Amino acid sequence: MKNNIGFITQRVGIVVMLGALTFLGTSCSDLMENPKALVSEVNFYNNKGEAEAGLIGAMSQAYAAADVGLGPDDVKYNSYTDSNHDGIRDFPIVLDTDYGTINWTAAYKSIANANTVIRAANSKKIAGVTESELAEIVGQARFIRAFKYFNLVRLYGDIPLIIEDSPNPVSNTYERTSVANVYSQITLDLEDAAKTLPDSWANTPGRPTRWAAKGLLSKVYLTMATAPLKQADNYAKAASVAKEIIDSKMFTLIPNVADVFKIDSKRESEMMFAFEATTDAPTGYAIGLASKNSGGYSTGALDTIFAAYEFPDQPRRDAYIQLNIPDVIHPDANGNWKLIPWKEAFEYAPIIAKYNYPYVDAYDIYKKVVWPMNAPILRYADVLLVYAEAANRVSGKPTTEAVNAINLIINRANGST
Repeated sequence: MKNNIGFITQRVGIVVMLGALTFLGTSCSDLMENPKALVSEVNFYNNKGEAEAGLIGAMSQAYAAADVGLGPDDVKYNSYTDSNHDGIRDFPIVLDTDYGTINWTAAYKSIANANTVIRAANSKKIAGVTESELAEIVGQARFIRAFKYFNLVRLYGDIPLIIEDSPNPVSNTYERTSVANVYSQITLDLEDAAKTLPDSWANTPGRPTRWAAKGLLSKVYLTMATAPLKQADNYAKAASVAKEIIDSKMFTLIPNVADVFKIDSKRESEMMFAFEATTDAPTGYAIGLASKNSGGYSTGALDTIFAAYEFPDQPRRDAYIQLNIPDVIHPDANGNWKLIPWKEAFEYAPIIAKYNYPYVDAYDIYKKVVWPMNAPILRYADVLLVYAEAANRVSGKPTTEAVNAINLIINRANGST
């Protein structure tokens, strides 16, 4: 170790000497010039538009990670055998795989952007905004930060907790913070967001609201009540916040479960928070369009036996599983795209239908990363389930209200609402 340190010191010394020689003869005024190309609080976040741009940057990174939201559950995993996809299947999410690194990096980029927005807003340097608008800007940034830390702490456990705008956000010198302290910060952020954010945004969908903050907070409390923290007093907090959302009458379930993931439903009363989608994206994977033989989790394929025999015989099966597709686009050995029959592409591989996008040409589907269907992050159904579980834990037995909440979900799945 000493030899390595000595070697590094020598190299640093050489670089410093070369730097000094390079700048001999350079005027002081040149050295004092502000770096215009570097976006920072010094030369940015001077008005509301720039603050909004910072929020967009934080939000875009919040959903920029590869294959966000994937898990093994009933999704068929077969073609890829590399360590990246093994991490999705088996849950050893570590930083020595591409997906582990991408998720980690994207999360902290989002957090860094949120921290900068918060600092700029709190410094009162953003011109042309009212105090309430400043509070809303901070509330949105704190929601994004809490959302990312909630994902990170569940994936990695003890993690660096960075809540200040750092001049060096990529530094590797941050120490890890305990799970308990990370959750404490998450709850602080969401409690603040719930106080400062509006009930809804009239002309700008996709922004977090007061109710989205409360909904996410209820899930955080429920998670804190279970392993690894096992803070049982948080069951009551989860039930209380979820009940507040239910009693507000602001949200309702979409009656037909088959309509939940349709384009026309993306801003219906069930959706509490979702990432707004776009059709303007480069070539990439589409969800639920390739067979299990074409590779990886992009397929959305289900285990055949499970789909045929074990999935409950109810309307939910027809809504969530698509057993055939008339045609699909697939590249041949030379990389040329060609139309092939669905039986060739989907043989023995029913697919997940709920994210399928049947409204455009098959090639347009396959070549797009995303499309007009939003990515739901929090739905009213989540809140009902949180309340049912938390209230049951608090009382030690099923209560009438808890049973009613979960029956809303069950009855809809059975097509009896």
